Amino acid sequence: MKSIIVANWKMNPATFKEAKKLLDGTRKAAEAAKHISIIVAPPSIFLRELRASYKGKRLAFAAQNAHFEKAGSFTGEISLPHVQDAKASHVIIGHAERRALGESDEDVKRKVAAALESRLTPILCIGETKRTQEGEHYTFVRGQLTAALRDVAPAKIGQIIVAYEPVWAIGADKPMSPREMHEMAIFIRKTVVEMHGQGGMNMKILYGGAIDETNAAQMLTEGDVNGLLVGRASTDVKRFGREISHLSAAELKGKYVLVRAGLDVPLDAHGEVADLFRVRRAVDTLKFLIASGARTIVISHIGRDPAETNEPVARALKMHVPLSYVPDLLGAAAHSAREAMRDGDVLLLENLRRDPREVANDPSFAKELSTLADMYVNDAFSAAHRAHASIVGIPEHLPSYAGVLFAEEVRQLDKARAPEKPSFAILGGAKFETKAPLIRELLKTYDQVFLTGALANDVFQARGLPVGRSLVSKELPDADVLDNPHFLAPVDVTVEREDKQARVKKPSDVEEKDKIVDIGPESVQVIAPLIEKAQFILWNGPTGLYEDGYVSWTHAIAELIAKSDAQKVIGGGDTVAAIQESGVGMEKLQFISTGGGAMLEYLLDGTLPGIEALNR
Repeated sequence: MKSIIVANWKMNPATFKEAKKLLDGTRKAAEAAKHISIIVAPPSIFLRELRASYKGKRLAFAAQNAHFEKAGSFTGEISLPHVQDAKASHVIIGHAERRALGESDEDVKRKVAAALESRLTPILCIGETKRTQEGEHYTFVRGQLTAALRDVAPAKIGQIIVAYEPVWAIGADKPMSPREMHEMAIFIRKTVVEMHGQGGMNMKILYGGAIDETNAAQMLTEGDVNGLLVGRASTDVKRFGREISHLSAAELKGKYVLVRAGLDVPLDAHGEVADLFRVRRAVDTLKFLIASGARTIVISHIGRDPAETNEPVARALKMHVPLSYVPDLLGAAAHSAREAMRDGDVLLLENLRRDPREVANDPSFAKELSTLADMYVNDAFSAAHRAHASIVGIPEHLPSYAGVLFAEEVRQLDKARAPEKPSFAILGGAKFETKAPLIRELLKTYDQVFLTGALANDVFQARGLPVGRSLVSKELPDADVLDNPHFLAPVDVTVEREDKQARVKKPSDVEEKDKIVDIGPESVQVIAPLIEKAQFILWNGPTGLYEDGYVSWTHAIAELIAKSDAQKVIGGGDTVAAIQESGVGMEKLQFISTGGGAMLEYLLDGTLPGIEALNR
């Protein structure tokens, strides 16, 4: 049975041109996800024209609301005849946002009856605003169902779609679990069957609460949940319907799936993986494919030296999933290993950069790699800013999807591009000239932006302060950054003298032979209250020279952020490594990106070469 996704665009987008582009993207997503039925609910002003422009059969259309009266003096309302004339087939009724504006149970009941009379399918929204240990929410949901459906004829009850949207779960730190939704779906169906008989067994039930990377695919696999009512996320066709986790086991079993993973990891002195962070993050996609019975072939690069091998990566990955490894890419050994694979097997191939055609984005290399599989999955967000053959070339030859990790990265970084207020950003690193566009963008979207690391040296020099022998960029910030009311810089610094002794100073007291290596305690005190009150925190880049051991103030900031109740997005290789050394629990920091340069580029542009390749 196909899952249903209702894409409620709400007031998005702003123009018909943008709406048409979004519809085209959704159409492509629908064509790729053949096991899903997609119902699009655009703003009413676009509904008729969008429906007229669509000539295919994969999409259905819905109105976001309709009045129960067919005509009359109801300024601003859309009538059911309007919906019929627009050739829509569904109508959303009783959405939580409309109930919050005063729509009553009686209004909802009359709308359901009128929609059925007009031969339109009602998508009835129900759900509690809060959940209690005593189970009062079940009583609340039963009351909404009873009020809305009590006058519906038993013969018509199976025509209704019920979307359960627990308002309390939207924006909550812990969204509703698939198990909780499973239990609620059983309760909803049981209640309807008690009211109207066995016709209630044919009614479709959707989940309409908060959807994120931890629950979307699982919600769709619950036997009593028939689909999702998706809000803002449905306007993002970079991921909507293009995720490998949206495919069913039936579509994956026995298929060869080529997974581009992000397994570029550091090695220790013994040649073993020194940091397992990226290895652990790669596992979710592989486990999903194993459980689905796919034959998974993993490709990745490691290091910059083409001579480096994926052998230590294989040893590290084997601690999490069973796999085979062959030190070959496209030769006889790789093809023999492929032919020997069974359903659920995983095969890791050699370092992609052994072949110079990878970095050169040679079309012939991409085509040869594509012959290994039936479909392609990009799970290497950390490399998605590189226009390399395995990132942008393979999607030209195979049906292509985002992996579990890749999709999660995009979801979380989208939140960082439009943060909740008050918001606070910390940006470190070096080379102001490469980060200047992002800094200016962050100053537009964040309440406070704190520059640290070598970027702070550029600020000091631009302000005419001494920087000694510290690292300084070729380009310095100008007045549009320095005088911006949202901009913050360190108020004290840690300097290293030539004898390697360190001390804390004011920026104005830095001497000629001093080297700025970190911020100081007063700077931490300045940003501590901003961290405490923030609802969203973005952090990329340690405060000091991590490679030289100056990590104490980075650790202090990590501890402050871990105590915050804000949403958090953190990234950058040195940042992650420093946090891991600090002893702060990674789970307290919410989302930590595997991307360094990819994260920064996505924050600025909202897309990457790897994403564009998946969308083609």
